[in-house]
Amino acid sequence: MNIAVFTELYPPHIGGQEIRYAELGEALRAQGHEVDVYCIRHSADVPEQENHGGIRVFRYPLSPNYQKPLIKAFRRRIGTMFRYARWCRSVLRSSNYDLHIFNQWPLTHVMLAPRRARDRALLDWCEIRRRFPFGLLQRWMPKLVRHNMAVSVAVAEHIAHASRRETDFVPSGIVLSRYRSKPRHARTNVVYFGRVTEHKNVELLISAFERLASRGFGERLVIAGAGPGLDRVQLRAASSPLSERIDVIGFISEEKKVELLASSLLLVVPSRREGFPRVVAEAMASGLPVVTVDYPENGTTAVVNRYAIGTVTAPSPDELASGCLSTIQRWDEFSTNGLSASQELDWSRLLGRVLKHGVNE
Repeated sequence: MNIAVFTELYPPHIGGQEIRYAELGEALRAQGHEVDVYCIRHSADVPEQENHGGIRVFRYPLSPNYQKPLIKAFRRRIGTMFRYARWCRSVLRSSNYDLHIFNQWPLTHVMLAPRRARDRALLDWCEIRRRFPFGLLQRWMPKLVRHNMAVSVAVAEHIAHASRRETDFVPSGIVLSRYRSKPRHARTNVVYFGRVTEHKNVELLISAFERLASRGFGERLVIAGAGPGLDRVQLRAASSPLSERIDVIGFISEEKKVELLASSLLLVVPSRREGFPRVVAEAMASGLPVVTVDYPENGTTAVVNRYAIGTVTAPSPDELASGCLSTIQRWDEFSTNGLSASQELDWSRLLGRVLKHGVNE
């Protein structure tokens, strides 16, 4: 099939959705499908058009400040959203793909897509928002396209309930052969891995680590990842009485990430808002138990409960610390569950759920 992916950002820009579509594209190419990606050009340093391993990537418009909106509630530059949407509309009018895959963001590209394109489109939902106008859009937008899928069971159920449209669960896949798992005795430290932004709530983890240490936990906290909130997290870590045991290491390579996941004791996801974080799938493939917090928009809770790979706690430092300790006590059970469940997350197993929506004429 000839497949077009429309997503706001794409590598070398870093993020969970960027990796989702990059690896989905790679998996589709490996099965012989043709894949084109249309995304926003986030930097003048990246070309307008290039080829990544057989995947053609097209970028427009140029918008280095796309994620620094003038109206913070929208979290994106509205002008860029509509310029991108108009460009996508022109592409769709002159193309004849078998399947169009739309990332949920930046919303407007689906709204302005021609009816003919939407009739062979799959809208991929990565998260839910409960505030206006997002609640309204979650009821209306799924009806614009032929099919819907979502990154987690919780997101899929929410979209299906809101829109009364069937929504498939298609998690962010992984390539299992890239990961490894060390035994319990070879592991140490609590780790956070991901973007460092306000809604990731990393400061809650630092407070919980302080409580954890007061209860006798003698190992370290490692915070890996970059983002606009990194300076604030570094300041919080430096002001902690346990600053000598908190390592804020910033961006790390894929090789270092694989090693960190294989050798850590616990992964903590303190986010207020998530879908199915890719790092959780990677942790499962690494035999690494997960602790997360019960915010209404944190889809990680559903993942942890579905696969029995760790603990969900109330979003307070004391409760999060207690959750870490109880997870350590059941470490072997959670690790085994993760390794077993990760088998169904390999992209080779997931592609069928995506390709069944293709339209061949």
